Amino acid sequence: MAQINYFESRREYLQNIITITTSELKNSPSGKLRINKHNSGYQYYIRKDSKDINGKYISKKDYPLAKALAQRDYNLKVQELAIKEKKILDRLTDFYSTGDCDSFISQMPDQKAILVDPIKESDEKYIENWLSTATPADTFMNEGLIYDNGKGIMMRSKSEVIISKILDEKGIPYIYEKPLALSKFKTVRPDFTILDVKNRREIYLEHLGLMDDGEYFAKNVKKIADYEKAGIYLGDKLLITYETRKEPLNTHLLEEKLLKML
Repeated sequence: MAQINYFESRREYLQNIITITTSELKNSPSGKLRINKHNSGYQYYIRKDSKDINGKYISKKDYPLAKALAQRDYNLKVQELAIKEKKILDRLTDFYSTGDCDSFISQMPDQKAILVDPIKESDEKYIENWLSTATPADTFMNEGLIYDNGKGIMMRSKSEVIISKILDEKGIPYIYEKPLALSKFKTVRPDFTILDVKNRREIYLEHLGLMDDGEYFAKNVKKIADYEKAGIYLGDKLLITYETRKEPLNTHLLEEKLLKML
């Protein structure tokens, strides 16, 4: 589940904070820092205990002591908050590990589940229904479909095959060249229509393979503008990959974009 993945990532981050602050606090000086406004600057004092109201003045040459005391106060508070948040995430992880109200239908016996109208369609059923919207291949420039992606889908370039394999490896549902109406008079076929299961929306991926060709570049700038006129904005529901004759498809960048958008 997406929630559990986030919780685990956040818990790991918080544990790292706890470990770092614990280590730094072992070497922190004792005492409390008192700060007094003085003219246009500040004066710093160290209080050894609660009875020491004013504290001892910290001279400029001992400024690192003031800095260390301030850092100690910061580390103590950050550590306290990190421990508190981690405990909450521990409980949430335990809760979501047993399922939530959205996914409870998957825990029911099949013979009973088929009688129920769930509050939310399961991800598996949602993906199945979405994939069923793919229409059989028509005669749209079939002569350009010369590369098999290994799953019986013919594509127009080796780079598109690489992209399809990345999507398959990550378990991301997609439909190749699914028609998309941008307006009443304009329909396009994005290279890949990707299903964002978590947010129940479609994302469109266009691969631009000849970006060092001036005419091709101008044509695709217009294509991106057409998408945005239809409310499909780059970085939101539109994802672009590209290459030139000298610069191949950057698969690592594609994976980072997918991680950010899905």
